[in-house]
Amino acid sequence: MKEIGKIINRHHEIVGIYIKSYKEGSLEGLALGHSTGKPSKLSEEQKAELLETVSTKVPADVGFKARFNWTLALITEFVKREWNIDYSLRGMSRVLHSLGLSYTRPTYTLEKADPEKQKEFIEVTFPALKKTFK
Repeated sequence: MKEIGKIINRHHEIVGIYIKSYKEGSLEGLALGHSTGKPSKLSEEQKAELLETVSTKVPADVGFKARFNWTLALITEFVKREWNIDYSLRGMSRVLHSLGLSYTRPTYTLEKADPEKQKEFIEVTFPALKKTFK
């Protein structure tokens, strides 16, 4: 097995595992599975509520004083407050990614904004985006 390990650039113990897997399950036994990793701390219902909250409300709507933009820290604090579940910022970033969300910093250029484009966004674009999250 050591010689085979050198040929395929694997440790000889791994070669033994491959051989055992083949003997027990033929070629299907050698198929690579996908590790799902550690189970999520949030239930599916909690994830759905988090997605709904972050995509349709601002932090001030859910009790964060004078906050109008979600940050990873605020979302992490929201999850801790609502469900008593701790996440690191990186961990929360992964949760958001799994929900189809991504974090971007807000930019403030409203003083230069075109009033007609703002009206179109408020009346047409934003309502259409909100429908995709339901």
